[in-house]
Amino acid sequence: MNGGSHGIRQALQGGSLRQMSSFQLPGWGSDDRSTGGDDGDGVYYHERKLLMGVSQEDMYSVVTNVDEYEFFVPWCQKSVVKKKNDGYMEAELEVGFQMFVERYVSKIQFDFPHQVKAQTGDSSLFSHLDSCWKLEPGPTKKSVWVDFEIDFAFKSALYRQVANVFLDEVVKKMMGAFEERCREKFGTTMRHREHERNV
Repeated sequence: MNGGSHGIRQALQGGSLRQMSSFQLPGWGSDDRSTGGDDGDGVYYHERKLLMGVSQEDMYSVVTNVDEYEFFVPWCQKSVVKKKNDGYMEAELEVGFQMFVERYVSKIQFDFPHQVKAQTGDSSLFSHLDSCWKLEPGPTKKSVWVDFEIDFAFKSALYRQVANVFLDEVVKKMMGAFEERCREKFGTTMRHREHERNV
C-alpha cells in the first residue's frame, strides 16, 4: 500500500506525468473549497466551476476533440474516436501511470455548444466513470462559465484509498490541461473565478 501510494505521489509531483500550468487574472484570486471525496461506498464526486477567458464555442471544440486528448490530457496515452454521428460518439481511451494501464470505451453525448457528457460502464479499473462539461456564456464574448463534474468508483480498495489522497490534485491537473490547450490553440486564457467541491 505505502509503496503504491508513494509511486503515485512521485508521478503527480512531476516524475512521469505532464505538468500543466495554472493562470489567473491578477487581482481576482480564487475560491477553492474541498470537502470529503468518498461517500462511504467508494463512490467519488467532484465538481469544479470556473470562468475562463475563451469563447464558449472554442472551449466546446477542445472538449469534443477527443482524438487529440492523447496529446495534452494528463495520463491519457491513447484516444481514438471509433464511432461518431450527430450528437453522439464512442471513443477508446487508454490511461495509465506507473501502477496501471487501463483501456475503456467512453460513450459521449454532446449538444453544441452547451454540454458534453461521457459515460463508461464496467471496466477492469472502474465500476463506473461519468463526467459532464456544462458550458455557459460568460459576461464577455471571449469568456465562458465551465462547470465540470466527475462521478466514479474504483473496483480496487487500493485505488479507492489513493483517490482519497490525490483526487483534488488529479482534477486540478486535468482542468489545467484543458486551460493550457485553449491557450495554445486560441491565445491567452485566464481563470477568473473558481469554485470547487468534492462529495
